Amino acid sequence: MRLLLLLFTGLLFLCPAAYSQTDKEAISRNVTRYFTAVEKADNQTVMDLTYSRVYELIPREKMREMLENLHSDPEYKITISNNSIKNITEAVLIADTKYAKVDYSFTMVMKINKPEEKKSDKDKFDTRAATTNLFKKMYGESNITYNQPENQYVINIQKQMFAILEPKTQQWTFIGNEKNLKPLLEKILPQ
Repeated sequence: MRLLLLLFTGLLFLCPAAYSQTDKEAISRNVTRYFTAVEKADNQTVMDLTYSRVYELIPREKMREMLENLHSDPEYKITISNNSIKNITEAVLIADTKYAKVDYSFTMVMKINKPEEKKSDKDKFDTRAATTNLFKKMYGESNITYNQPENQYVINIQKQMFAILEPKTQQWTFIGNEKNLKPLLEKILPQ
């Protein structure tokens, strides 16, 4: 009897860890799907893996347009590569929904396809320097490289997103945890 009680107590401690690992594995699988979709510009999959409540505030068609415009702008070509999951927190259950945070990194290459405009010294504004400074402020000086012959920026980016287990679909979906998204996040995530 004592052995049975000891075994049962051991299982109580092991099961939450195993369940938690299952959440992390499921999140990791869907994050990998999401990264692959972003890299391939598979907008439908990106949208399917975006937290559904986002579409309460931004219509799905508007999101599709925004993503298509991002990939079809002839002046810029953006490619994403080297996606890497750095950390996934333990999932937390709030009401009927699970939430976790995912820290990740990737490399973004932004190729500029338009030549710099020739301006008089009086009107000259160094767009490249201004863009470089903006990127340095956003991502850190050591994370930005400008390749002048190719007219492209290589940016190493560290970010965080929320993983949300959708109760209706039982699928992990995502939304960025970024300062500029804070007003949106406050409307659709629990505090």
